[in-house]
Amino acid sequence: MCDALYMIGKVRGVRHISRYFPHEVRDLEPVVFVLQRSVESESASHWETKYVLLLWCSVIVLVPFDL
Repeated sequence: MCDALYMIGKVRGVRHISRYFPHEVRDLEPVVFVLQRSVESESASHWETKYVLLLWCSVIVLVPFDL
């Protein structure tokens, strides 16, 4: 799935695909959890997944929320 999102982002641009990501505060924790697990696995074959998750995190952190 992330491979396809990466390719679409490469062709259409990151700004085009990032507007379709869910951007609610409740999405932050699961995204960070999955990103942490993918970094710990240290698998070089899934760098597209890490890229898309970081892109999604960059969209979520722009949403104002209470700490």
